[in-house]
Amino acid sequence: MAYLSKSLKSQEAITVKLSTTARHEEVAESLLQYGVRIKVLAMDRPGVVKIGVTAPAGLTPTKQEGLIVSTRRDVGHLGLTRSLHEEIVVTLRAGGSAGDVLDWLATDGLALSVAVIRERQVVINVTAHDDLLVLRDELCPQ
Repeated sequence: MAYLSKSLKSQEAITVKLSTTARHEEVAESLLQYGVRIKVLAMDRPGVVKIGVTAPAGLTPTKQEGLIVSTRRDVGHLGLTRSLHEEIVVTLRAGGSAGDVLDWLATDGLALSVAVIRERQVVINVTAHDDLLVLRDELCPQ
């Protein structure tokens, strides 16, 4: 598993991309089973939120400078409000094309940007391939 913990301000982002040495079959299986997990770790300073990203081996989360914009037709955007210690889980959708998702992760990557920081909540925008399922952790099947 790969892990990144970063403090972000509004309009800053993290991307999760496929490593060039990754074993595609293993990444696809881990993405289906465990997914990428995004957790709100701290909101100690005004205007700053600490986000933790855990990704399967072969996927690398990194802090991204500037806004991330995708014009691809097979990509969607979702904004989710999360409080301290709450998570977002991104997994391969049942019946989704692992090959298409891995190709997309190699080029564009999963984008997680901070849209709004409130007193006790943050809105995280997720830009993901249509074959990925983006859920609040409490809605994930156990």
